Amino acid sequence: MSRDPVEGRNIMQPSLSKGGKTLVIWRPSLKTYNTITMVDASYTNNRLQIGDEEIEFEHRIADVLVAKETIVVLLRARRDSQEELDRNIIAFDRDGAQRWRIEAPSDGYDGMSYITIQYEDSQLSARNLNSYEYDVDIHTGEVTQTEKYDK
Repeated sequence: MSRDPVEGRNIMQPSLSKGGKTLVIWRPSLKTYNTITMVDASYTNNRLQIGDEEIEFEHRIADVLVAKETIVVLLRARRDSQEELDRNIIAFDRDGAQRWRIEAPSDGYDGMSYITIQYEDSQLSARNLNSYEYDVDIHTGEVTQTEKYDK
């Protein structure tokens, strides 16, 4: 048994019994599933699948998480991109409609893409290459708080 990282509930992991011992097998998956709201999302390279809706991005997907009924996507933006490099987090609803795109970090940090996303204790946060962590409003994409983190 382990804890679901999104909802904090106990979940079963695949296991294998061998010689009287139970081995827990962890396999990284490109699929995320929220058991509370029944939101099903998966991704490969630059394509996101939300239910029957497929969304294609200019960039590869680095991470996807389901927070409440919002699917949050972190893109691996390239410096030569036409898109805004520092707005590489996009959220969708359970039907695949875009809800928001994260606002750029504060002045002086242009061109610094977000590198991680996390949803814990009902708070979405993102880290950036400039050593700051940003709290993000899950409903609007607005950055609500910023603090420095140690690498």
